[in-house]
Amino acid sequence: MAQVYLGKLCTVPKIQIDWYQKSAKNGNKLAEFYLGNWYENVKKDDFKAFECYEKAANVGNKIAQLNLGYFYDNGRGTEKNKEKAIEWYEKSANQKCSNAQLFLGILYKGTKKDSKNSFELVEKTAKSGNKISQFYLGKYYYHGTGVKKDYGKSFEWYEKSAKQGYNDALCALGYLYLKGKGTEKNLGKAFNLIEEAAEKGSKYAQHYLGTIYRHDKGDIVKAIEWYKKSAEQEYNEAQNSLGCLYEEIYQDLDESLYWYEKAAKNGNKFAQYKLGCFYENGKGKQKDVKKAIEWYEKS
Repeated sequence: MAQVYLGKLCTVPKIQIDWYQKSAKNGNKLAEFYLGNWYENVKKDDFKAFECYEKAANVGNKIAQLNLGYFYDNGRGTEKNKEKAIEWYEKSANQKCSNAQLFLGILYKGTKKDSKNSFELVEKTAKSGNKISQFYLGKYYYHGTGVKKDYGKSFEWYEKSAKQGYNDALCALGYLYLKGKGTEKNLGKAFNLIEEAAEKGSKYAQHYLGTIYRHDKGDIVKAIEWYKKSAEQEYNEAQNSLGCLYEEIYQDLDESLYWYEKAAKNGNKFAQYKLGCFYENGKGKQKDVKKAIEWYEKS
């Protein structure tokens, strides 16, 4: 155990990993968890991280179980496997890990477990104070997922999450102020909240702020600036918006095509359709009917 704490106290990566490895070889399963964390966040080796988390998870470490579920959920260090992700999230959730309960609730949508079960799990963790769960509970009330649609309740839970500094909740709250859903319309508050979330790095807020600058304020330069910040985080809606903007405003087909391709490869249906059009008509690309059909089919 002392070797684990020596590893935690050390700030030199090479020495830190040596202590974790020594402790793990001596049979300390907590060391396997810290070793996994080191491989994930310092060494950036998902495969080794997965191996270490698996060892720690198998002896009951709830955070290792959460992380193992996350790796299966996202195909990190192993093949993506939704059933395995649920299995490990459940083990962690049974040990009262609130993040595991949240991820489990989200994963239950679209499985044999229904939306009501998903809602109940997310609600449980939201009430315990988990800011991410509070945001998702706001979404569930907004869309009526497993519960009757209620914009007032949606506003309430977004606000709770936003007060804890969760960026996406700030953006969602701004949207409700913008539309006057669940609260009185307040354009000033809406803009300030969305701008705050965007400046703190929310890709959704950055995209929405770009849209406000383009359509409401008529500032194309600012719109591009915020769209690009969002697009650089691989948000396909922002990439698609840039494709549209360069096509419609600047008639710059090369730049437009660049962003449509990125958005299309990230699954944006409209961008996939636009690529089909570009290939069909030889717009910005050599005419290629076969590729046009491929993109049309994907869209």
